[in-house]
Amino acid sequence: MLTALPIAGAMTLTPLVMYIWRTLDPVRPASGLEDYDEEELKVRNGWINGVALIFCLLGVVSPFILFGKKINEIGWPSLGFQFGMAVILPVLCISAITLPQGLRRWEEFWRYYELKYRINIHSIFVFYAMMSALGFTSIFALIKRGVW
Repeated sequence: MLTALPIAGAMTLTPLVMYIWRTLDPVRPASGLEDYDEEELKVRNGWINGVALIFCLLGVVSPFILFGKKINEIGWPSLGFQFGMAVILPVLCISAITLPQGLRRWEEFWRYYELKYRINIHSIFVFYAMMSALGFTSIFALIKRGVW
């Protein structure tokens, strides 16, 4: 199956990539302006991260759900769609939960996320932007191919 190998590779390589990434671009130091310490951030935001993880997994399996057996015929756009949705869906979820409470609440979640994974949030956003662009490019390719 077209996407089974990348999924297995991602599951195997993710811990190594995360270790290298956090070593090369560690979390920002505290600015002193944070409202909550790391433990309080975990309590306030851990559940949001859990919900976002479910949306991430939905993004990963979305090509299988949407395209079924046609997934092998579709080719690279299904893989790009998969990686894009694994980022786009959780970010939309996080935004829907936090932004109604203001931009500061949204920023609070991302500080929690940065501390949880020990990676600088700026490089996380760059990665997420690239994966989102890949996802949207894949959507346009799927439309152009008449899949949708």
